[in-house]
Amino acid sequence: MVRRAVMLILLTWGAAMVRAQSSYPDQHFVIESGDSLLAHAESLDRVVLSADRKSLRLEDGATSGFLILKPWQAPWPFDEGLPSWNGTAPGDSGGFRVLVRFPYLSGWSPWLDAGFWKANLWPGKKTTFAGGEIDIDIARLNYYASAWQFAVEFRRSTAAVTSPSIALLSWFASDSRTTRGWITQPSSGTSPRRSSFRPAFSPSTALIPRSGGASARRPRWR
Repeated sequence: MVRRAVMLILLTWGAAMVRAQSSYPDQHFVIESGDSLLAHAESLDRVVLSADRKSLRLEDGATSGFLILKPWQAPWPFDEGLPSWNGTAPGDSGGFRVLVRFPYLSGWSPWLDAGFWKANLWPGKKTTFAGGEIDIDIARLNYYASAWQFAVEFRRSTAAVTSPSIALLSWFASDSRTTRGWITQPSSGTSPRRSSFRPAFSPSTALIPRSGGASARRPRWR
C-alpha cells in the first residue's frame, strides 16, 4: 500500500514537471523613445518626431495620422499578451489608440483594438476574431503565435489642440498554461497603461533591433 502511494506521488509529480517544462517562458519586449519608435516604423502618415525626440506626435496642422510598426518576432511562442504604452493626450480633445494583430492562417488577423488614451474618439471597436480576442487588457489567442504587429492611430478635434503623443510601446508575451488566474488592472494618470500584472518568474527581455525606413500607406483597420 505504501509503495503504491509513493509510486502515485512520483507519477503525479513527474506529470506536473512535464507540463511545466512544456510551457513557454514569459517574454517582454519594449520600444522606448521617439527615435526608437520611428526607427521601427513600417509606415506612417502625418506623424513626426517631437522636438525633444522622446515621443512621436501629429505634425503641425494635422488632425489625424497613424504609425504602423514592423512586425515583431518572439523567440518563443505565446498565446497571451499584454500590450502597454506611455504617452500624453489633450484631455477630451484628442488621443491615440493602439491596435494589434497576429499571424493567422495564411495571412494576418484583423486589427484588434487594444485600448486608447485619453479621449475615446473611436466609437467602433473590433476586439474579436475567429482565432482570439482582446479580453479587457489581455490578448488571448486560441493558438500559439510567434509574432505580432502594433499600429497607433492619432486624432485631435482641431489642429489648434495640442497633439497627442506616444513615447513607449511594450508587449508582455506569455503562455496561458503558466499564467492562469493573473489579474490586470490599468490605472489612470499621465501613464496611460500601467498594470498590476506581475509574472510568476522573471521574463526574458528583448529589444527589437533597430532599422530605418518608412513610407505612408493608409491601413485598413477593419
